[in-house]
Amino acid sequence: MVDTTGKLKIYLIDDNTFVSEHRSQNPIVKVFPNKKGTKCVCVDNTGNGYLFSPVDDSMHFIPNFAAATDSILWDLDDQNLFITVDKEKM
Repeated sequence: MVDTTGKLKIYLIDDNTFVSEHRSQNPIVKVFPNKKGTKCVCVDNTGNGYLFSPVDDSMHFIPNFAAATDSILWDLDDQNLFITVDKEKM
C-alpha cells in the first residue's frame, strides 16, 4: 500500500500489522505486486518504474519504463517476468 506521502508500506494481514515501509527519493504513486507479494513494480511521481523486493528492501530502476502504465501482468512461472499495460495504447 502507498500512503498519502508516497511511502510504500508492507502490511501483514495475518498479524494485522505493518511489517516495513520504504521511502524512495520521489513519492511512489502506483504499486503493482506479484501474486505472492514477493516483488512489486513501483511507479514514482516522475513516471519512473522500479522493481521493489520487500524481502531485502531493494529497489532497482527499470529502464525504458512506460510512464503511462495502468497495470502490470506478472508471469506465473517466471517471477522476474512481467509486461506493462497502457489502456490508451489498446
